Amino acid sequence: MATLDRAILFDLDLDADEATLEFEWRPRSERDEFRIQYNEPGTPWSCGWHQDGTHENLGPSHFQVDHDAWAAPHRESASFTDSNPMAILETCLSELRDRTPDLPESIRSNP
Repeated sequence: MATLDRAILFDLDLDADEATLEFEWRPRSERDEFRIQYNEPGTPWSCGWHQDGTHENLGPSHFQVDHDAWAAPHRESASFTDSNPMAILETCLSELRDRTPDLPESIRSNP
């Protein structure tokens, strides 16, 4: 788990709290499994990318947003052009910078 300075990650000009990023990678013979989970302590939501054999209807990987007020998480398909763990992490961090300021408002709240 890593602690992130939100002011630096999102290039904010004001004091911002810290966030956490969990990165777990499990090599497998057929397809690696991973979990990259972002959380801002004190907020009712978190988001992340998962490749773990669940929700195969979305493909091998999915992006998920959990919210305390929702009955079920929001999930959508995710794909990566490079299967290297560092390339996937870099893609997720880039997407996190783009998506997080509008989450969870930018997605439907009733999955």
